[in-house]
Amino acid sequence: MKQDKIWEHFQTSAPGVFDQSRTRLRYLAGLFPAGARVLNIGIGGGIFEEEALRRGLEVHSLDPVEAAVRSVAVRLGLGERARQGVCQDIPFPDGAFDGVVLSEVLEHLEDDDLDKALDEVRRVLRPHGMLVGTVPAHEDMGKDEVVCPECGHRFHRWGHVRAFEERDLARRLGRFFRHVEVRERKFVARTTHEAVGMAAEFLRRLLHALGKRMYGVNYVFTARR
Repeated sequence: MKQDKIWEHFQTSAPGVFDQSRTRLRYLAGLFPAGARVLNIGIGGGIFEEEALRRGLEVHSLDPVEAAVRSVAVRLGLGERARQGVCQDIPFPDGAFDGVVLSEVLEHLEDDDLDKALDEVRRVLRPHGMLVGTVPAHEDMGKDEVVCPECGHRFHRWGHVRAFEERDLARRLGRFFRHVEVRERKFVARTTHEAVGMAAEFLRRLLHALGKRMYGVNYVFTARR
């Protein structure tokens, strides 16, 4: 499925949709030490880049939407560190990065593109470099299916083409990386009161202990080259 128009719309006409991702992206940025050279694939609203710069990371960005690349390059002073391109063909040299971030990206990729992307990420990581990222956990793909009123084509409103379960994700990552870890985590939006966030985390842990699934949860993964 071609997703260019979906992401061009969200990144240029409705960037506020990314505001709820700040807690998640702040967490991922915090997994790297200050000074690390990190590539973020999928700019969104540029929130990861903001958080990475606050933490003293040397952040680079890759996104297929030219307007998003231009915006983050100018707004955050990234210049040539922000580039247009796709994760199946990363325009950076071998071993260029200490870390790569793929947050809410893999669920948009068909099988061939997914393997190409993971192979490319492995290529641009230095030895022992770290891949980190997230995907939706226990996603019900049918819940967000919509129909084009013009042509009748059915598609996922966010452009997702696959759903992951923990073992499947770990197995897929294990084809390309070492020390793969996958775990569930509920990210509470930044605007949510701290007490509410604590209650949500307690509920998530309780439901998990009871064998119940809580939607709106992510799989967080880490892996080493």
